[in-house]
Amino acid sequence: MAVLAGFVVMVAAVAAHGRATLAAQDLRVDAGRFMTAGGSCTAAAVLGEDLPPLARKRLLQTLQSQGVRFVSSTQAADKAVAAAKAMGCPAVLACGASPLVYSIVTPSWLKPLQPEGYAIRRVKVDGIPVLATVGIGPSTPAYARGRGSVYGCYAALQQLGSTFFNPFDPNLRLDFVLAAETDDVSSSPHWAYRGTHVHTQHPLELTNLLTGWDQQGPDGKVTEPWEVLRKDWEPFLEWCLAHGLNQIEWLPLWAKSWETFATSTERAQRMRNLTDTARGFGIRVGADAAIALRQQHAFALIAPSAQTNEQVTASIHANMKWLNDSGFEFISSESGFSEFTKPSCSKMLSWMNLSTSIAAQYGIDFAIKCHCSKGQACPDYPDPRTGQPIDFNFLPVFSDPRLGLMPHTVQMYSFDDPAPTYGNVNFDYMFNFTVDFAGTRPVFYHPESAYWVSYDINVPLFLPIYALSRVHDARKLLTALDASGKSIQGHITFDSGYEWGYWLNAAVAARVAWDPHGEPSLDDAQALAVTLQPLFAPLGSKLASALIDWLVRVVNAQRDLLVLGRVNGTAPADPNLLNGQAYLQGDDTWAEIEQLSGSRIDSQPQKLRLLQLISGKDAKLPFDYWTKLRPLLAEMEDTFNTLHTEYKQIVGAASVPGPSAQSYLDELGDAMEMLALRATQVHGLYDFAASTHGERPPGNVTKGWRAARLSAAEYALNHAVGIVARREGAYRVPLNRVAGWHTKRDEGPTAYPFGYLWQTHSLFFWWRDEAIAIQQSFDAKSPCFRNVIDPINVAFGEGVLDNVVGVLHDVFSTIPGLGFIDDCLHPPHKEPAYSRPGSKRS
Repeated sequence: MAVLAGFVVMVAAVAAHGRATLAAQDLRVDAGRFMTAGGSCTAAAVLGEDLPPLARKRLLQTLQSQGVRFVSSTQAADKAVAAAKAMGCPAVLACGASPLVYSIVTPSWLKPLQPEGYAIRRVKVDGIPVLATVGIGPSTPAYARGRGSVYGCYAALQQLGSTFFNPFDPNLRLDFVLAAETDDVSSSPHWAYRGTHVHTQHPLELTNLLTGWDQQGPDGKVTEPWEVLRKDWEPFLEWCLAHGLNQIEWLPLWAKSWETFATSTERAQRMRNLTDTARGFGIRVGADAAIALRQQHAFALIAPSAQTNEQVTASIHANMKWLNDSGFEFISSESGFSEFTKPSCSKMLSWMNLSTSIAAQYGIDFAIKCHCSKGQACPDYPDPRTGQPIDFNFLPVFSDPRLGLMPHTVQMYSFDDPAPTYGNVNFDYMFNFTVDFAGTRPVFYHPESAYWVSYDINVPLFLPIYALSRVHDARKLLTALDASGKSIQGHITFDSGYEWGYWLNAAVAARVAWDPHGEPSLDDAQALAVTLQPLFAPLGSKLASALIDWLVRVVNAQRDLLVLGRVNGTAPADPNLLNGQAYLQGDDTWAEIEQLSGSRIDSQPQKLRLLQLISGKDAKLPFDYWTKLRPLLAEMEDTFNTLHTEYKQIVGAASVPGPSAQSYLDELGDAMEMLALRATQVHGLYDFAASTHGERPPGNVTKGWRAARLSAAEYALNHAVGIVARREGAYRVPLNRVAGWHTKRDEGPTAYPFGYLWQTHSLFFWWRDEAIAIQQSFDAKSPCFRNVIDPINVAFGEGVLDNVVGVLHDVFSTIPGLGFIDDCLHPPHKEPAYSRPGSKRS
């Protein structure tokens, strides 16, 4: 890790100029200079024994591999510096409790700190520069007492040039010219609980590891044994510390086809290995264990076979014991049977109380998600604020007061944005709910940094607007809670993948949980820039500043176009059907069926569909495509292509600090180009579909115009294929793990037959849209066209319903003309491949 080079060069700068103070130009040097003298000391490190033991061990190993020498943390301050000088070390990094650190970070620096806060000071001792940091921790639990010091240590490393972008590359070593001038720092976290929810119901980088599974390939053979997957755990934990997190949760998962393994001793031991290691880093660990929810292989406390009250109680006890034996300290649970189905309100409430009581017997904290799906109410339970039947998702307010609340918003929307998803208009009511019930019981805000399914990362769409929304929501909560004299306990982010620049969203969400930057003098975009600054600072001040300015332009444009549907600065009165996200997001069988059914369960924004345009006047379109929608599609294409061009200019003119930095710059560039290409493709396909019956945009249009619009869409897809292939060579985990196809259901823990980036790998959504636009086959008229999702297994869980669907599969497959219905019920067994057999042009 060449993170100490800028710090080391202080010595040369001070000696050369004879100055006692340090200026930025004194500290600039290529990190590689100090790695060439064989066996020489790049710096000395003093690591206090108060650091969490496994975090300290990892720091020792990492720093030692970079030529850092170590000085005992028990030595007196002067002797520690003398020992560093005797080893020829030009500088000292001192983290955690030691006489040296306490001689620099004095009580006056520590007194203002809140639990888990830290101070960092940079001074000279006996002519040698010392960067010293120490913090304070909570008194309990014992494993957490070193949190403040370890947060300070990772903050100091980032000051010295270490970067923690993608969680599976957190010790990134950048060979760059380091601007090492920094001010002394005193920092404390705003919220006590700052966590990540790794959504293992999705087939993510860590899903198999966290659910105790080996990783298998398309032939069913093990490609990565669990013990090999295990190597990614410490880097992930280190990433959490680098961004100020103190808790992690995930879903253990359960399925009928592997129920014996689900609560086995072997699996519990694997879980215990993970949870014990996390505590060794000072991190609290919890499980998302539903009460009775079944969708997507959820791990439920109440077994499907439990029918009587006695059986329900016994089941909760048994599963709670297994979770406790696995080392989980808290549970974040789920209501209902799925996001859209539920038992009676009285039964659900009784289960909440029973689960909370049993959890307490095991010393497990218990909280429950309050989802944003609309349309379910409890007539017998009036909302104490309005007197109207309470939303089913808010039913926990009547429960045992020990049960915590986790108000949950989805996707990229902030509290104030139009949010045409899950039956919502916006999420303002979730903000009010959070503030209204703060102080009545534990409350944890639970937003997202990625959604997956068919919405964002797997299209892929580069959406740093997530980061802006997380900043906005945290600042709005901070202001409202401070004004009311209330507080909530934490901020827990739903994370669903990190490639294609989504590490940026996750890192920002984590950092605003530490510091929402609620200064009234800042607007949201400025607060985002302040949050991004320490993340990008190791790239050098000039490049970091240019990137941050560019990202602010991107997120502002995305809010205007994707959320508000603004064209030339004017937003439609109703952005439903006229917001850009509705058209750039992926479209699949179940998104189509949701919209076509007219149900309340749309899990993403509705849109004017390609088939509606192809049908022409017979479709009774809600508005004129050419004057209402086309201007939005055109502005998205122009804006995102312009922003991509700007990015290339910024990076092209920059002094990039090394190949590792270049890899991340390449990733952001590829991600932005994919967004621009997707906008180009969609615009072209919609023009082509809308002109099926001879219609054309206003003005003179040449005869070949329609063919040219399809060619533009085809070019975008062709170019995207190459970008995906290039990007896959730079993924931070093996390609099969995140982009492979798995033929059999029992070859993996999730309800999906593929990794979370398989739809990116295949460009599934792009090919499907093109095939529909050109009506490539008769099947393209059906919403079941190219279905790859098992609806029952994903939405309701396997078992009796799945067996019924199996029978329907046999029936429909034997009836001529109904094969497309069979496509709706079952995904293909073999991995599909997509191509372009020919194009219709007129």
